Parts: sequence; structure tokens; C-alpha cells
Amino acid sequence: MADIKKSRDLRQLLNHVVEHVLAHALFYVILVPIAGYIVSIYSGFGLKQYAAVHPVRFFLFWFTVGVTCVISFMWYRGKKEIGRLTEIIEHTGVRGFHWHDDDRTLKADDWKSCATAIESENPVELCILGLTGWDTFGKPGAPLHDVLKRYAGNINILLLDPNTQAFKNRATALNINEQNYREQVLDSLKFCKDLKGKGKSIEVRLYKRTPIWKMIQTNSFLWLQYYHPNKHVDDTPVYALFADGAHNSLIFPFRDSFKRRWVGSAAGAQAL
Repeated sequence: MADIKKSRDLRQLLNHVVEHVLAHALFYVILVPIAGYIVSIYSGFGLKQYAAVHPVRFFLFWFTVGVTCVISFMWYRGKKEIGRLTEIIEHTGVRGFHWHDDDRTLKADDWKSCATAIESENPVELCILGLTGWDTFGKPGAPLHDVLKRYAGNINILLLDPNTQAFKNRATALNINEQNYREQVLDSLKFCKDLKGKGKSIEVRLYKRTPIWKMIQTNSFLWLQYYHPNKHVDDTPVYALFADGAHNSLIFPFRDSFKRRWVGSAAGAQAL
């Protein structure tokens, strides 16, 4: 959140500087020469004669005026478009986008920002929608492994039932040994059971439908990734969404989506 605020403040400062510089450019490059031309009319100065005597200067003057007008017009249209896009981004709640590519350092930074967003908010409830959960929070060293250990609120986790056709299809699509994939779910459940034994308020349910979204959400933050049919979710882009006061942010329909799947998976509640 702090990085987002700094970025927004820097953008506003740059816009102010650009506006200030262009305002002076318009004044000195356009208004002053025009004023000089008007004065020349009333003083009897012959512009045509001047152009005939100094054709290069005359050409450069009007060329400069023309270029300045074009640049000013393009800047105005660009600023207007940026303002429109900024408004769209503000209303949809998007505050971050990460390619989450093969660079492990960049991925680690992305996950660090997710962990920071969760712990800085310290929400009442933390909801996770995943597949096996192992690479997200289950295994030691996973991005949210220690976050869940320190978290004091309610934890609701949805994982894909390893006994469903959807699970088998996913393992096949990613060319992963199905038994090893199933053990990841079981190991994640074991970690959750350990958390439960330490007094954590945690509930895990297994869903049966094909996974579409990976979600990590709090009251005001959502980490969102897409389960590409033939790509590991950790190699897909990350969208960071935040809630807004007007409830226009996309975080709210995604939150409802989690709730529907949570309610629909009541039969898959796990005994921890």
C-alpha cells in the first residue's frame, strides 16, 4: 500500500511539472511571437518584407509554432486518455499487476507484497482458494507458510478434491504424477490440522469443480491468478485488487464468488 501511495504521489508530481513546463512553453513560444506580430502591425513593421529578407528565420518561427501546437494537442489528448484510464483503474480496484514470470526473485517480491498486504491489514478473516495449497502455504518456505502461523483471525481455505475428475485432468494437463499431486493436498491438510491443534481458527473445504481462479483475499485486498488450462498457476500474471468505498471494485464480485463456492462445498468440510 505504501508503494502504491508513493507511486501515485510521484505521478501527480510529474503531471504538475509537465503542466508547468508546457504552460511556459506555450506562453513563450506562441503567445509572445503572436504578441510581437500584432505589435508589428501597429508599428508599421512589414512582415512580408521581413520574410523576404530573412526567409530561414521566418520559416523556423512558424515551424516552431506549428510543432508546439501539435505537441500541445497530443499532450492534451494523452493527458485526457491517461485520466480516463486512471479513473477506470481506480473504480475497478486494480492497484497492481505483475507478470510473475520465470524470474524467482521477482516472484519472491510479488509474494512478499502479498504477505505484507495481509499482515499490515491484520484482517478478521483470511480466505484462500487454491488447488493443492502446498506451494502457497503448506510446505515450509512457501510464501504464506509463516503468515498463517502468525495470523490470529479466521482462516477459510478451499482446495480441489483429489478424488475428482477435475483433479485428475489438472494433473494430466500439467504432466504431474497424480499420486504426488494428491499427496500435496494431504500434506497441506496436515499443516492445517497442525494449525488447528495450536488453537488457530481454521476451516478447510474441498471443492469438486474445475479450478478457474486462485484467490487470496482479506476484507480489502485480493491476490488473483488464473488457472490456465496448460500452465502452472505460479507462472500466470498476478492482479492485486483493493476495495473502494463505493463498492465498485472487482474485489466484491470475486469475494461473492468465493462465498458461493464455499457454501457449495459444505459437504467437503474436512475434520481437522
